[in-house]
Parts: sequence; structure tokens; C-alpha cells
Amino acid sequence: MKLCSICDRNIYLLKEINGDQIWECRDCSVAYTRQEKTYNIYNNKIDYKINTYRRLEKYHEKQFRNIINTVTRFISSGNLLEVGAGFGLFSSLLSEYKNYSIEVIEPHLSLYFLKNNQKVIMHRKKYEEFLKENKKKYDGVFFLDVLEHFDRPDDILRRTRKILSINGYLILQLPNYRSLMARICKDWSWWMVSDHKIHFSPRSAKLLLEKEGYMVRYITTYEPWYDFKKNLDGNFTYIQSSMLRKSIKLVFFLLFVPFYFLFRSLVWRSDYGGLLLIIAKKL
Repeated sequence: MKLCSICDRNIYLLKEINGDQIWECRDCSVAYTRQEKTYNIYNNKIDYKINTYRRLEKYHEKQFRNIINTVTRFISSGNLLEVGAGFGLFSSLLSEYKNYSIEVIEPHLSLYFLKNNQKVIMHRKKYEEFLKENKKKYDGVFFLDVLEHFDRPDDILRRTRKILSINGYLILQLPNYRSLMARICKDWSWWMVSDHKIHFSPRSAKLLLEKEGYMVRYITTYEPWYDFKKNLDGNFTYIQSSMLRKSIKLVFFLLFVPFYFLFRSLVWRSDYGGLLLIIAKKL
């Protein structure tokens, strides 16, 4: 029996997905992926998502601007670093603010939205390599849907703390495996056993941050409706008849949507939103 990396207590089998296992610590509400096969999600597919991503650009932009508006309440100026920048849309939007000096790290994907941006410094290497060479201090470090990809997020948080300035902030966005979405969607897409090594809840994220020398200053859960609907669509794929499937989906959404939007804010405040956003200050 393995032990939880946060509290050193026993972890228990939670579920199996395509042969891979997910084990959970019931005390910390954190889960771990145990892979039975090897994955290479970037193998010859460096730009495999760019066309899809561009079709949803406005949707992503709205989500990122909401995050930026929250972050500016804590960090008004200074040096910022985004780890795992993807196609670079978030830092491209962040670069519109003149008070920030921005750097990004992205070892795999093409930084499509930053290709003509002279304000942002780009590092084409893994974060672990960057940490070995870096001598600079940052006022904010962003991990947006990134920390769950590391085998040892505790070690990453510990090492990141060393490159934060005295009043530096860590900004995290993580899938919330204890969310309403994860509970009612048959095939919750953010399990992603191919590359999500750790699965966080608000409780486990806060415990880990406090253990590694951070104080949580802001925490909330939320999810874009597009993601929730896309996940719910997967609940009906088992229905063979196209007409029957569409009819059942229509009835379900007619009943579900009004209640969802009526109680959504309560769901989010109760820590059941699909995504977790945290701003933590270095102690």
C-alpha cells in the first residue's frame, strides 16, 4: 500500500480508467494516477490542437481575462513567469498591461499567440532545467492547468518558492476532482490519466501549499459552461440510436440547465466547481 505524499497515510483504490488506476487519500482528498502503460502525448503532435484551440479562442480569452482581473488585485506590477504557457494566449493578454515584465516557459507546444510579441521572453525548455539555471526573482509565478502534470508537485512548489520575491505570489489553476462535474459526468475529461499525475481538491491543494511554505490568500472554484456541457454529452454516447440519444439529451438539458444556472454560484462557493483557482503568497 502506497502512502500519501501530503500526510503519509494510506491511499486506497478509487477507480480504474482504461487499465490505469487512481488511488485516493481520504484524509487529504487528493488522488494519484498509477499508470500501467507509457504515454507520449506530444509524439509528432506539437501543434495537434492549434486549430481546435483557435476555434475556441474567444472562450479561452474570456476565461483568461477573468483570471487576470483577479490577479491584478494582488500583483499590480513586477516580474511574472508563466510555466507551461501552451500556445501563449494567457501571457499575450497579460502583456497588454504595461506594468508587467513577462517570461514564459513552454517546452513542447508552439507559442502561436506570442510569435510576434516582443514584450515576452520565451524559454523553450522544461521547468526543471529552467530552475537549475535561473538567478532571477519573480513577483508572480503562474501554473494554469500545469501543476497536476508533475510527478512531484510538492518538490516543484518548494523550488518555485525560492525564485519568488519576498512578497511574491503563486497562481494556480487545477481541475477539481471532487467537483459536481466530476461526480455526475460519466467520463470526466480532466481525469486525463495519460498526463495528469495528481488530482487535487480545494482541501488537498491548500494543505500542500501550507506544507510547502505558502499562505492561501484567494481560493475559489468555477467552471465554464462549455466544459460542463461537453462533459455531460459523454453521458449519452452509449445510446446507439441517434434519434433516441438526441431526444434524451434534449429532455435532460431542458431539466438540468435551469437548475444549474440557478444554483451555480452556490455550487462554486461550496467548492464543487470543476476548476480550482488559487492565489497563494510566499511566507
